[in-house]
Amino acid sequence: MDTKSRSIKYSYALKITAFLAAVSLVFASAWNGVSVTRMIYDYGWENLMVRDKPVYTNAARFQRNVGTALENLEKAYVSNSWDDYRAANYPSLEEVEADALEAFQKFRAETETTAKHRYAQDASDSVSTDDKDYDGYETTAYAAENVTTASGDASIVILTDEGQEYLRQSARSYAVLPSGNNNTVMFRYNMTEAEVAAEVEKVYNDLLASRKRTFESEVIRAQEELSALVNFRFLLVDNNTGETYSNMDVHNADDFFGAVTDEDWFFGYTAEKGLTENSESASRDSIYGYKSNFYLGYDRLSSFLDSNFSNAGYDVYVCVPQNLQEGDIFNESEATFRSEMAQLRTQILCTVLFLAGACVLSLYLVLVTGRVRDTDDVKLSPLDKIPTDIYAIVCVGLAFLCIAGALACVSDLLYGGERRYVLQEILLSQLGAAVFCMLAYTLLMAWITEIAKYVKSKTPYFKSMLIVRICRWCKGRGSRLRERAKASRARLRAAYVHSVRHISKKAALLAFGYVAVNFLCAMFIAVEASAAFFLLVLIAVNIIAVAVVWKHLVALDKIMDAAEQSKNGEMPQNIGASVMPEPLKGLAQNLSFTQEEMQKAVAEGIKGERMKTELITNVSHDLKTPLTSIISYVDLLKKCDIPDTDAQKYITVLDEKSGRLKRLIEDLVEASKASSGAVTLNKMQVNLYELAVQAVGELEDGFEANGLQVVLNPPETAPIVFVDSQKTWRIIDNLLNNARKYSLSGSRVYVDIAEQDGFGQFVIKNISGEALNIDPDELTQRFVRGDSSRTKEGSGLGLSIAKDLCTLQGGTLKIEIDGDLFKATVSLPKAGGTQPQSPTP
Repeated sequence: MDTKSRSIKYSYALKITAFLAAVSLVFASAWNGVSVTRMIYDYGWENLMVRDKPVYTNAARFQRNVGTALENLEKAYVSNSWDDYRAANYPSLEEVEADALEAFQKFRAETETTAKHRYAQDASDSVSTDDKDYDGYETTAYAAENVTTASGDASIVILTDEGQEYLRQSARSYAVLPSGNNNTVMFRYNMTEAEVAAEVEKVYNDLLASRKRTFESEVIRAQEELSALVNFRFLLVDNNTGETYSNMDVHNADDFFGAVTDEDWFFGYTAEKGLTENSESASRDSIYGYKSNFYLGYDRLSSFLDSNFSNAGYDVYVCVPQNLQEGDIFNESEATFRSEMAQLRTQILCTVLFLAGACVLSLYLVLVTGRVRDTDDVKLSPLDKIPTDIYAIVCVGLAFLCIAGALACVSDLLYGGERRYVLQEILLSQLGAAVFCMLAYTLLMAWITEIAKYVKSKTPYFKSMLIVRICRWCKGRGSRLRERAKASRARLRAAYVHSVRHISKKAALLAFGYVAVNFLCAMFIAVEASAAFFLLVLIAVNIIAVAVVWKHLVALDKIMDAAEQSKNGEMPQNIGASVMPEPLKGLAQNLSFTQEEMQKAVAEGIKGERMKTELITNVSHDLKTPLTSIISYVDLLKKCDIPDTDAQKYITVLDEKSGRLKRLIEDLVEASKASSGAVTLNKMQVNLYELAVQAVGELEDGFEANGLQVVLNPPETAPIVFVDSQKTWRIIDNLLNNARKYSLSGSRVYVDIAEQDGFGQFVIKNISGEALNIDPDELTQRFVRGDSSRTKEGSGLGLSIAKDLCTLQGGTLKIEIDGDLFKATVSLPKAGGTQPQSPTP
């Protein structure tokens, strides 16, 4: 049954079906997500998701309709004069002709200069000239006739037919007006200024005639669209002439505001005061607020009203009733608004469900990827042999490009102007975004499943990267080179009896001086008659000197090796001091003696420490027997009916002191075992925070009795340490008792649990009741106490025991003192994996 289930679960048909279903769900979730995004953008996040009931007049589509209606109102009644429009937007014919003639003269001058340089270059390859030397070419063999330019400049002469032909053919296009089609004339060199002016006038008149027809048609279209709006009501007042324009039976502002209700969307905007009155739905923020949703090309509606109405001296009053009539874009957009509002939550729920389904199927694909039917073996495909970094770069890079494409489609849908309200454009943008998301999902799944295959097959993922392979190859080459260099050094070292590694600067300086003196002597000997004899003597002396120096150097190097061994704690070796030259012989003997004495001292110290520990342990055991009897008899006396009150006080003192002596003996035994390492550790996984909570809870009454408040700060994640729970409890208990005994009454004790660098940490901080004029390291020594008077309870062994128990478990105890602030930090190794090295205290 299990084999059959595995065969079905790992079948290729089921994998392909799951992948296609996941891709389809991603496509569907992206499609719905884009639709939800568009609706939220059009109607506003706060309007849809925050308010209980969305308001149509706060939707971007409504505001766009109002903006379009205002544009038509401005075009139909304010900017409907072609003469005014032309004067404001186009220069006069005289200005255009003056600019054109100036450009024509510049064209002619540039053409003549170019012709002159061409002639100078073609006239003679052997002569180099500039503009000043050009007239000399009229006498060359290439001269045909002297032709003065049309500008009357006799210094510029065209002498050949080729030059004249170049001038006749020269032409340049010139734009009469800054923009528009068919607004250019062609400058030709042989044209007169009158011909240029005639050409410019013709193009100018034709272009303005075309612009006038377009302008008038736009005015007519604006008037028609404005008259077709049954839900857009307006009153326009011309302050210059006193004329009013309205599609309502009103003639002034009072009539207008009397004809509207508070539930309608309306406002009044005058040239003198700006916004004078508005309804609650047409808020001041929507009129004056920056980045409004009004589709006007302005940051705010007030800017549009100022530029197109107020600056021209018009007051504008606009109203859209609450109850819309059928027959215009306001009614249609409200119906769309209501319809999409009814679908919004359903689309959001579908998007979430589709995405959740895709995630579940993706998890299944990750779990079964690489598995082969009828077996649990993992099989890598040929694509998995591609270097993992190249595969990741390609998949992730293409996925990000697809995500960028999806975002571009969404951006085009949200910011596409008029196109974003066309159904065909909406569907194309949604389709493009969904397809891009589907492709991005496919690429990312290909990358994730490849990683899953490597993890399941226990194949090193990072070692399969191309960059790692290159580095390993370079490292291998470097290792072979290092091995060769090491072998060469070994062969050179083997050629010497002893390699000198410790030569002082003074010895090097002496050697340099000796060589320099020998060099000067050799130079002096060279000028003498018997130079050959003295040269042989000098060579012999130097050979002897070199031998002596070498012997000293070898001896010195052996001494330094022995000193280094002593520093590292190694056993001393016989360095042959008896055969060394003086004074190195005495130095070597002293060093050997020092090493032997040091070893004896270390052995005696270890022996004394062991005997002291054994003595403390034996004495503590011997004291336990009589102490037990004393405690027993004191208990019996406490049960006796003794009427003498003084005797009862004495019995109480005996009971207290015997109990304190018992605790001291127990601490001595514990300290002895901890310092000698004779402690059996039963390590297990321990929750350090739970242990601290339990310890603080048991000592809470003692803290309250001393007027102290314990503040235990819980960690984000409780550290799990691998320690002996009883010994760790003793550490925490000692530190808490130490804080209870020596803290300033009325203060707080802070306990923090944390983890750092593979260690769980227990940190306790308190304010000492007495001045801490002591080194922190001394506090962890035996019988050292924080109160110099030694009047408080305690044996001075608590911190010492805690430190030894921390060390035995691979942790540390760090004490810090800052004025009266006492801080103790216990670091214990966390559970799991290789235990980390002990932190630096």
